[in-house]
Amino acid sequence: MNHGFGTYTSWFPLEGTKGDFEIVDYTQNFAGLTINLQKYNNESEGKDTRMKVYFPGYDAISRVLNESCRYKFNGYQKEIFANLLPYGSLFKVEGSDYMKMLLDESYGIIGTLGFKHYAIYDGEWSFDVVSPMQPGIEIYIDGELIEKIEPIHHMYLENK
Repeated sequence: MNHGFGTYTSWFPLEGTKGDFEIVDYTQNFAGLTINLQKYNNESEGKDTRMKVYFPGYDAISRVLNESCRYKFNGYQKEIFANLLPYGSLFKVEGSDYMKMLLDESYGIIGTLGFKHYAIYDGEWSFDVVSPMQPGIEIYIDGELIEKIEPIHHMYLENK
């Protein structure tokens, strides 16, 4: 069935990104988009684990949906995530209607510039982000920076 959500792939760019996270807050301005997440079950593990995902610059295109706006997605969620075990909160998405719409609206320019579709989900919120950059990610445990990757343009990733 073609539901338009595309093909989701779990994405674990760092060891600390594994597990279920909830979105705590986000900011979007001319510096970019930053999404802050906290690991579920922090109290049972005894560690406060947080993740910061950031897309630099003004060229990240995003949509933010909360639970009340995700009825259609929730209906297909079991199908979308059926083959993604284990899955966390970060995904790469191929062939989504969202990306196709943005390609059409830009007359293909965002495809030429190497934009890719990323998704960040928890039980209540979903972020779809289309960006020419793989996001930067920072993992903090009890307030200490443990792991980090810098944002990098997709054209540099594809040339490696």
